[in-house]
Amino acid sequence: MPKDQAPRKANISTHDYFFSGMMKNQEIVRDFLLNIWQPVECINLSSICPHATKFISDDFRRLESDVLFSFEVDSGESVFVLIEHQSTAKKIMPFKMWGYVHQIMAKFKHLGETRYPLVIQVVFYNGREKYRQPCCLADLIDAKSQWIDYYLGNIQPFILVDVNDISDEQLHEATWLNIMTYYMKYIYAKNLLEKIKESMFRLKSVLELTEDSDAESYIKLIINYVCYSRDDIEREDLADLFSNGLALQQREVIVILVEQWREEGRQQGMQQGRFQMIQAFAKNLSGKGLSMEEVAATFQVSLSELESILNSEV
Repeated sequence: MPKDQAPRKANISTHDYFFSGMMKNQEIVRDFLLNIWQPVECINLSSICPHATKFISDDFRRLESDVLFSFEVDSGESVFVLIEHQSTAKKIMPFKMWGYVHQIMAKFKHLGETRYPLVIQVVFYNGREKYRQPCCLADLIDAKSQWIDYYLGNIQPFILVDVNDISDEQLHEATWLNIMTYYMKYIYAKNLLEKIKESMFRLKSVLELTEDSDAESYIKLIINYVCYSRDDIEREDLADLFSNGLALQQREVIVILVEQWREEGRQQGMQQGRFQMIQAFAKNLSGKGLSMEEVAATFQVSLSELESILNSEV
């Protein structure tokens, strides 16, 4: 692990929640598209349309990608862009991405279509180290490359956006896409608070051009991303940093968040106290000959819940 990174691993679902939440911003989607599609002149930007990301496979397993949207080009065709976030590098990703593509095309088949749209595959990666796994399905096939090319054609790799390869200079412009990328790039950094402070002017700039209700949502999303990803950062320090850096009308959001954190703390304390009480009384009751089922009934919890409480460290 690099010395400049925090020792704690951020929860993968926290990354996904932040990425999916930020990608609901149409400005981010537009800028993302302009970075991956050439030539940009042929894109009808007003045609960008988000789509459902949940699919049901043929064996009835639920599959869910992170982001899926379509757009039209000047010649009239619709193009789909499939974006999957990853914070860990997985060898199986090319296979997984083609699985999503199959499900997208299956939807068109069920609608009676006989021709299917182009689907651009993108992986947005913010792992601790550079992505070093295969990006192309051909790399997973156990055969000579000339055979693969001859029988399967020229299979293209997915587009990889690795935040480790993006410099701070590239993120200097104040856009929502750059804000999202910056936070996901430095979420592991030991000096994360310093990095947030250095970039606060960019966040303040984009917030000034954002509707108040949307601005509040993005502030909450960003702060909670840092808060729930990093146990080593004091919430009070985080709240002070944003309160001092944001405009006066946006500080009310910080006050609301702090109160939510305090309520979470109170609820966690009450839950911890209840667990400690159940543990103490359960040991006493079981020592008097009561079965586990009777002890569970006494505290009005299921047997599995009781076993979980007894085995937990509180």
